[in-house]
Parts: sequence; C-alpha cells; structure tokens
Amino acid sequence: MALSADEKSLYIANADNNCLAVFDVSTPGSCKSKGFIPTGWYPTCVRIANEKILVSNGKGLSSHANPYGPNPTRKDEEVVYRVSGTEHKIKEQYIGGLFRGTLEILHTPDAVKENRTYDQVLGDLPGGNGDTTLVLFGEKITPNQHALAREFVLLDNFYVNGEVSADGHSWTMGAYATDYLEKEWPTSYGGRGGSYPGEGEREIANNKDGFLWDNCKRKGVSYRTYAEFMGDKVPNIPVLKDHFCPRYTSWDLSVRDTVRFRQWKHDFDSLLEAGALPQLNTLRFGNDHTEGLKLNRPTPFAHVADNDLAVGLFVDYLSRSPAWKNSLVIIVEDDAQNGPDHVDAHRSTAYLAGGYVKGGFVDHTSYTTASLLRTIELILGLPPMSQYDAPATPIWRCMNNTPDHPAFTVRPCNIDLNLKNLAQNQWQNKSEEFDFSKEDMVSDVEFNEVIWKAVKGIESQCPPTVHAAFFRPDNKKDKD
Repeated sequence: MALSADEKSLYIANADNNCLAVFDVSTPGSCKSKGFIPTGWYPTCVRIANEKILVSNGKGLSSHANPYGPNPTRKDEEVVYRVSGTEHKIKEQYIGGLFRGTLEILHTPDAVKENRTYDQVLGDLPGGNGDTTLVLFGEKITPNQHALAREFVLLDNFYVNGEVSADGHSWTMGAYATDYLEKEWPTSYGGRGGSYPGEGEREIANNKDGFLWDNCKRKGVSYRTYAEFMGDKVPNIPVLKDHFCPRYTSWDLSVRDTVRFRQWKHDFDSLLEAGALPQLNTLRFGNDHTEGLKLNRPTPFAHVADNDLAVGLFVDYLSRSPAWKNSLVIIVEDDAQNGPDHVDAHRSTAYLAGGYVKGGFVDHTSYTTASLLRTIELILGLPPMSQYDAPATPIWRCMNNTPDHPAFTVRPCNIDLNLKNLAQNQWQNKSEEFDFSKEDMVSDVEFNEVIWKAVKGIESQCPPTVHAAFFRPDNKKDKD
C-alpha cells in the first residue's frame, strides 16, 4: 500500500481483483472507500512518485497466445513473437516464464470509477473445439475418457484456475491460492530457493478458512479422501484426520492406478455395506503424469493407458452400484501441465458422469475449476469458499431432472501396460535426471520436451503453448 503525497488517499494493491483499492484517509481515525483503479494481472506493489502511481503487476497484463512454447527442436534458440504489435525476444514461452510482470505508471485520478490440456487428450474428438495435430494421448490410448465425453458431456471450454500443481491443488480444493503461495511457487519451481508449498504441506501457504473438507466439516457434511492432500498414510491437514482410506496408495508412480482402483473398490464396498458412504469423496489417480523415457519404467503410453483404465473401471463399478442415481462424478486435472493447446495452456480436460448427467451433450460454456467447486457446493448445501466460486457458473446445463442415465461400460486397453522404455538416447538420459518422487519436481519445459519426443518421435517438433485473453460478452451496452 502507499499514501498519496498529501496523505489524503491510500492506495492498496488488490491482487486478487486486479485493481487498486482507493480509500479517503483525509480524516484521522476514519476512512471511506473511493473506489477502484483497474490494473494489470495480480498487482503486488504500489508506490507514489512525483504525483504518479507506480504499480507492479506480478503476472503482467493478460494471458496470451504462446506459439513459441516448449519445443525440443528449438532448444536454447531465441525466438521472436508479437503481442499487440510489439516484438518480444525470448528463448521459449514456458508458462512459468510468460508471467514476466509489468510496471504501470498511472496518473493520479481526479475521481475513481467502478469498474494435461484439452488438445493433448480430446483434440481428436469430433464435436469439440480440438486440434488433432496436438493430440498426444488420443482415443487409442484413452478410450474410456473419450467414451465418457461421448456418452455423457463433452466440455471443450473448461479452464483450470491454477498454473502448476503447487497452486493447482489449492484452487481445486479451495477455490483460491494464497498470496504467499502465488509468490512462492515461481521461486521454488525456478530453482531459486524454497520448497514445494502446495497440497497442505506448508501451513503458511494454506487457505485461511481451509479447503472443501473444512467447508464440509463446518456444515456437517460427511467426507473422505483417497490420496488427495495426503502424505505417506498421513494427512497433510488436520481436517483429514480419520477421514482417509489408510490402504489407498498416495503418490507413487511404481503403483498402477488400476491397483488404486481395487483399493478404492474394497473400501467403497465396506462403506456401502455399513451404510456409511460419505457424501463427498475425493479420489486421486495420478499416473497420467508418466515418467518420461526413464529406462525400464513404463512408457508414457502405458502410464496414461493405466490411468485411463482405472477411470473407466471406477465409473463402470460406481454406475452399477446402488449409489449411482444419487452420485455425480467430476473428473478434473489440478493444472494443465503447460502442454500445447491451440486455445490456451489453461484449457484442460474435465469429465462428468452420474445418473443425472445428460447423455451425448456438447457444452461450449466457459467453465473453470471454480465452476466445478460451485456445483459441488450447491449439491451438498455448502456456502462458497471465496469470491471465485461464489459467482462461478455451475454446470447446470449438463444435468437432467431425472437420474436415468444408464450404466457405463469400461473399455478395454489398447496398450500393453507392461511396455517399458528400452531405448537409450539423449531424451532417455534427460529422463534419468528427473525426480519423480513427488509431483512437479521436474521442470515442465524439459519434461514436455521429453513427452513430445516419446509420443511423436525423436525428430518431431513440439508445438508451442498458447495463452489467450478471455472476456465474457455483456448483452448490455456500456453507457459510461
């Protein structure tokens, strides 16, 4: 925050709302709001100098296209791209490096006015806004996820709120990432110090009022987690004590997701028989991260196919249980992993299933992670957790009035899950350097290069990542 030169106005960097909040502090002991001044994306600091307002924006002016994203054939080469007619020169448009920040110099106002990506998996699905040239794990590798999108709802305009796992898990379970978390993850991810701050592992990075489970606890809604916000059989946050499945395996790429499905199935059957099935269940399958080309480890195809089969088995089994007609399944990524997408690097896959979900419906509505959380909250009778899920559009267009959607039939694998990486080359050597002991311990830029090479061929060129600006059109004309 900063005081004006005459000490009558106070300017506060309101990062979450992309503006400066302005207060009249001319009367000692009291103040009143004067309004807001729009800024760039995520203002982090404001200063006054020579009657000018200086504002630093942590994430720049907007998200934008990145046609020169991570590309293994141009490694370390300088590229030139244009934004609003201005040329920029950088090595590559990695998502963590695109938010280069800006400094705005504003005149003091006289008065203040109010004011894994989709394409990587579903880009080959007819009816959606996909780019087939960017598909890495299409229908042959992910037949169950494609079947879910066809038989239930195809969401081709869904965007994750988070950029990486560190903030992505907080957005997914809490509709917010704290100021500390937003400022700390670029430092830790960039190798400039600090440690992984996400998933409840550092109390200082956690949301003030907790996460979705805390919301449930306050309102008497039963809940249970399977690996989400869990360490090795130990919950990362107090609210999950005695609310997790001890036999369910947390992050461990040596354990197949299909094994995790069987662990969940055993627990689900026990809870169902006892009449103790929780109202909210958060289940994590994570092997679609893959281990790149690490020698003698499952190939990227094998890892992703295992993940897809686990998803299919899960929905198949649930759809044939007594809980089906009263269940809504929402499958979402915590972040899009900076992969190539022709619309935006935040656009990701999201799937729906359940008795009330429509069949064969394509929904082009713009949704975010917060939209899915708002849907869950409305179903469970929970209040919103932040200013982001409060106004978010729930997925009501995707729902029917009666729970008559038929059971889902799992699709068999088209890939041998025992396939291992055997070739030794520079990309395999790079994979040996990666740390897969925890999520996001690997540079997204380098990892995406390896994945692209593994899927498309050593000589193929990785396309760029895209970041675009979005707005919601207003039917009313601006009268100001």
